[in-house]
Amino acid sequence: MLKSWLAKLPRPVFKWGAALQALRYSLSRENSYDIMRLFGLFGFLHNPFVYIIALNQKGVSLVETRLRIVNLFLFIPLIFINYWPSCLHRLKKYYWFFTVTFVLPFFATVMFILNNGSQAWVTKITFALLWMVLVTNWTMFFLCLVIGMMSGIIYYGVTIDSSFAGFTLSWPELANSFWMVVIAGLFSLKREEMVRNRVASMRSLAGAIAHEMRTPLFGIRSASVYLSQRLPAIMAKYIQSQGEKLSEKEQLSVERILKTPERIDEITRSAFSIIDMLLTNLKGVTGAIALERQSMHSIIQTALEHYPLSTKEKSIIHFKQEEDAYIQGNKDLLVQVMYNLIKNALYYIKEAGKGEIFIWLEDHKDFVVLNFQDTGKGISEKSLPFIFDPYYSNTKYGTGVGLHFCKQVIEACGGSMVCSSKENVQTTFKIELRKYDDSEGNNQNKQQIANDVWLF
Repeated sequence: MLKSWLAKLPRPVFKWGAALQALRYSLSRENSYDIMRLFGLFGFLHNPFVYIIALNQKGVSLVETRLRIVNLFLFIPLIFINYWPSCLHRLKKYYWFFTVTFVLPFFATVMFILNNGSQAWVTKITFALLWMVLVTNWTMFFLCLVIGMMSGIIYYGVTIDSSFAGFTLSWPELANSFWMVVIAGLFSLKREEMVRNRVASMRSLAGAIAHEMRTPLFGIRSASVYLSQRLPAIMAKYIQSQGEKLSEKEQLSVERILKTPERIDEITRSAFSIIDMLLTNLKGVTGAIALERQSMHSIIQTALEHYPLSTKEKSIIHFKQEEDAYIQGNKDLLVQVMYNLIKNALYYIKEAGKGEIFIWLEDHKDFVVLNFQDTGKGISEKSLPFIFDPYYSNTKYGTGVGLHFCKQVIEACGGSMVCSSKENVQTTFKIELRKYDDSEGNNQNKQQIANDVWLF
């Protein structure tokens, strides 16, 4: 019976390598912890509710009872996904994939066969598929669907009834269910297309603005270079002509004038840095990312030296320099992450009218944790779950892509990034990065990691 039923299924050419690569790519895409938490909460409440109704109407089999208990326990960790210990952060996306696969296609397939393809379970399969469309991307949807269905069939055949006695399959009813899912998927793709168009528009606009800003900045910088070459000689002649007539106030003015070209150069370089940071945030990271041995002290110090900080801003930033740690990452992108954190912290400190920035490292066996804390305005409990979502911003002129970009970079480097905050007290970002390990073959000059990281 099982062979005859499986024979009716289409038989695509299956390649394990391609499937694993697709799974890896799917899991590298951004998954909102807020969606995971809502999924877990709804499933935790829905699962016993449906069980009680079924128990009162027609009774419930032992198989269904056991599977629903497993479902219930799988939902609980998703409810508290934001509070997982740092050592488990890397497992979140895999746990998410497993839970979605088990509680939706696997469970629905087993129960559909157990109930002999009843109309009630055709309807429930339809809702399960619609739910998957809402909480996953298309790659993950098809992987969960195929793995879940095949696992459900195998589980039923091995543990319940290998002959599949009494099971009849109604293809028209299943076709209607899948047609509803296709319609929902088309609307979902339309929504994604609108988002992509919005991203493209923002990139084009940002590129045009950057070009218009860079042109006069290049002119100003060229003028400052010319002044730095000519001004010292001119001021020397002026001082010589004045002789003893030059007052102390005038001497100070001369010193300021001589420093002006250098100051102009610093300002223009800072402006270029900010433009580059904003463009990098909007562009995201695509293609192969070169991961090399990097010094955490070097990354932090480079960011602090090159970011346009005023004297007052420098005085409130405290970097606790203990023993250096070496990680596997991309220095240019990690410096951009530091720029974003510094920019946001300074903004909220200015809004609060108080606060300081503290940076320190925690060295663990297999990873390094970068702690970035500011004691400014803080983030409200309502906003905290959404700060890594694209285009979500509480700042007056924010684009909502900075922290999303930061999280992408950290995950592309094989790490994780979380935030905790108490309003009007402090905000702390914890960035976990993998340690550089010679034993894993990281002593090569450059390791290319093909992680495609997109804004969506």
